[in-house]
Amino acid sequence: MDGTAQGHGAPSRDGLAWRKSSYSLPEGSCVEIARPSRGRVLFRDSKVVGGPVIEAAAQAVELFADALVQGTL
Repeated sequence: MDGTAQGHGAPSRDGLAWRKSSYSLPEGSCVEIARPSRGRVLFRDSKVVGGPVIEAAAQAVELFADALVQGTL
């Protein structure tokens, strides 16, 4: 992923550097991620910045992404 919702890696109001994919739509609709620690990954809807956040273990996210790339899901 590259680019960010708040500029190039600048922290947002919550102190996290939320990032979104360069493949997001021109109006910015995308899922954003933040990595507050090596072991955690956070996800949110870029259209609802103050909305709910989903937290996942970094290892689980890596396994999920690998399975997507490998086509095993």
